[in-house]
Amino acid sequence: MRNILFAISCGLAVCAFAAPGISNVSVTRSSAFAKKVTVGYDLAIEDAIVTLDVLTNGVSIGAANVVSVSGDVNRKIVKGVGKSIVWHSYQDWPDHAITNEVVQFKLTAWALDNPPDVMVVDLTSKSNIAFYASLDSMPGGGVTNDIYKTDKLVMRRIPAGGSVFTMGEAGGTGSKFPHFVAFTNDFYLGVYELTQKQLFNVMGVRGSDNFADRIDSDVLPCNSLPWGNGGDVLSIRSWGQNAQTQGRVAKLGLSYKSVLRNLCFFSGIAFDLPTGAQWEFACRAGTNTKFNDGSATSSTMDELGWHSGNAGGAPHPVGKKKPNAFGLYDMHGNVMEWVLDWEYSADKNPYTSYDINPTGPTSNANYNKERRGGGYAQTADNCNSTYRSGTHVYTGYKAGF
Repeated sequence: MRNILFAISCGLAVCAFAAPGISNVSVTRSSAFAKKVTVGYDLAIEDAIVTLDVLTNGVSIGAANVVSVSGDVNRKIVKGVGKSIVWHSYQDWPDHAITNEVVQFKLTAWALDNPPDVMVVDLTSKSNIAFYASLDSMPGGGVTNDIYKTDKLVMRRIPAGGSVFTMGEAGGTGSKFPHFVAFTNDFYLGVYELTQKQLFNVMGVRGSDNFADRIDSDVLPCNSLPWGNGGDVLSIRSWGQNAQTQGRVAKLGLSYKSVLRNLCFFSGIAFDLPTGAQWEFACRAGTNTKFNDGSATSSTMDELGWHSGNAGGAPHPVGKKKPNAFGLYDMHGNVMEWVLDWEYSADKNPYTSYDINPTGPTSNANYNKERRGGGYAQTADNCNSTYRSGTHVYTGYKAGF
């Protein structure tokens, strides 16, 4: 990550502070009150992701005031000359005359192997990826805007690389046996559970037919989405699930695999589900207790997620409960979430006392995959950080991701 800071003086001279890769910075205004500001620069050495901040007297004016920006910003920029960023200051920061040297512009060039914390995939425009320095710096008032639950997909960089944590819980057995886990890399994880509208944008169909008539169906999490085999109808029909679910899944051809395949093709990014270890590390967000707010019991679960005691037997719109320290919502409750691991079998312990990037069991005789986090049908206590439940790959009962 490389920063460059420059200021607008009355004569529009640029005071630049050297930063590797960025040079020849220029600033122009469209009028005396700078209704539009254009920042020009050259990017040398290597391709990078470039972000912009605006400061007065060295203090940021806030992400909410730097929304109407376009050009060579918030995305991967190919190295070269003549790059430009346009900021419509009159829309974002009205009644401020950008005429003196206390107004500064800060460019940050992020190395591609050390990108910003937030990646946003536009589900309405192919291969349209944006990056932001934080969840609060996203346009539209931040991550709580419903557009990030419907037409865009927000991924949060999880700082796992070089970290070691205790997976499982004290006194746990089997897959919950406490053991050290280390990660070699960071990874991105969705801030919200995948919603019905996001599914529609990716697949052209909606799941969870039994909730489709709800007025808030767009922002409900995908529910009962099977792991599947890319919509393999014969395999689905060969398994003894109930006829209604079987017919719906076969008709839609929906499964975790088919959704992820389409998402990878649409975005150009290699998406996959987290491993159980990645999921638990992200859920805990630095805590070592049963719940990610630091609670050892479910006494605060009503603040963290939807469970059998407060959900009324149905899923709820994503993001309505308290996020964890990483800014992730609904890690406890709402719907259970698929992970890559096969369900643990009592006669096969895949874990040692210290594992690096573990993937859990490699098979299960009953073809059961693992779901994490509990959901609206589980008790509050069973929505904890270590809870897991296996189910057959072609049912996806009360599961999303």
